[in-house]
Amino acid sequence: MDIDFIELGTTPIIGTGLSILVTPSVNTTYYVNRKGPNANTACASQLVTVNALPIPTFTAQPGVTTAVNSDVTYITESGQTNYVWTLSGVLNTDYSITSGGTTTDNTIVLKWLTTGSKVVTVNYNNSNNCSATVATSSISTEVLDPIVTKNGGSTIVYSNSLNKNGAIGSASRLNSNGKIIVGAGSGLSSAAAGTSAMQIKTDFPSSVDGVYWIDVPGYGPKQTYCLMDSAYDGGGWMLALKATTGTTFNYAASYWTTANTLNPTDVTRNNSDAKYHVMNGFLAKDMMALWPDIPNSAAESGSIDGLTQWSWLQNNFNTGTRITPISFFTTINNSFISDANLYSGKGVRFSGQTQVRFYGFNYTVNATAKVRWGFAWNENSVGLFPSGNQTSNDVSGGIGMGSGYGNYSAGDKINCCQNSTGINRSARVEVYIR
Repeated sequence: MDIDFIELGTTPIIGTGLSILVTPSVNTTYYVNRKGPNANTACASQLVTVNALPIPTFTAQPGVTTAVNSDVTYITESGQTNYVWTLSGVLNTDYSITSGGTTTDNTIVLKWLTTGSKVVTVNYNNSNNCSATVATSSISTEVLDPIVTKNGGSTIVYSNSLNKNGAIGSASRLNSNGKIIVGAGSGLSSAAAGTSAMQIKTDFPSSVDGVYWIDVPGYGPKQTYCLMDSAYDGGGWMLALKATTGTTFNYAASYWTTANTLNPTDVTRNNSDAKYHVMNGFLAKDMMALWPDIPNSAAESGSIDGLTQWSWLQNNFNTGTRITPISFFTTINNSFISDANLYSGKGVRFSGQTQVRFYGFNYTVNATAKVRWGFAWNENSVGLFPSGNQTSNDVSGGIGMGSGYGNYSAGDKINCCQNSTGINRSARVEVYIR
């Protein structure tokens, strides 16, 4: 006689014969009927219970940086079985195990013996004897050589490192054993991350424009696009934010005041939106904007002449005190720098009116004409900011614009009554800090 297998709730027969292979994704009861001349309606049933797969997590792990030859601890959930720990590299060459790390341990304590990015993965069987399809990975930890500080101690925070000449500097740093760390601070690898683009340019004067590793405070080594060319007010700039012709970085966008990022691995000057870790963590003093789709006008190219695209430059933007850009844009309000007509970045490419003439940061007096970095204008009543009628502004321009002016990420917009006409459109921009 033949055997039919039928899944509950479905009409088709899903298999015949003495056995059948099934892969249910939820709890399912299967029924078997006898088939043939002596068949009857009696059925046998089998419930197949589908247990959820575990998702291992790290309940403790080191941060984004640690020192070579230092104990670090990784912990996952306890009470499981058949733990499988996988580590970067070769045992006793790239790492040594201090304790744990066996099939019965939910903890492993180890020393990384070589520098570079390190990752640990873990998997286990849960109480249903199920394991995850893919092991869980730890965060990537950058293992660094400890260096000698100016006070004779050792640290992996390189800002006060001692070099081979006994001076404070990043090039030719000394590790805690007195050995010169070749290439330290060059930015050419995560292990040799620089503290800033300016530090790399100073210590390695032949450095050219491109992507370097920067040790961003609070975030560790991050790839960052750097402008080293001295034509840009001496160079040493790090790309903090770039915007295409859109509204991603309008005045109200959280990117100005929150420690978030957007497409941080896109470390190019391509036409796209991105915000990088240096915007959140680097204590900056100077700020520069390059406008890739606003061309120069003869020899004039905004704040920095001799370029092919328009430029804005504001050194000592926080009166000389270093501050992270997100802290700056969170705390300041109506930071007036100068008469907008006198700012070199206005030139012929940005529109204007006769009064108010605000140039600075975080203009908010007119609620629809807010701007993070740029201009505010009107023509009603005489006066330079904070004087002048600011209830009916008609022109705005800059970076991070308000609701009455297209919510542009960047650009220039005339509603009426201008006395000078600029590009009058949305524009691309790249914001750099140093």
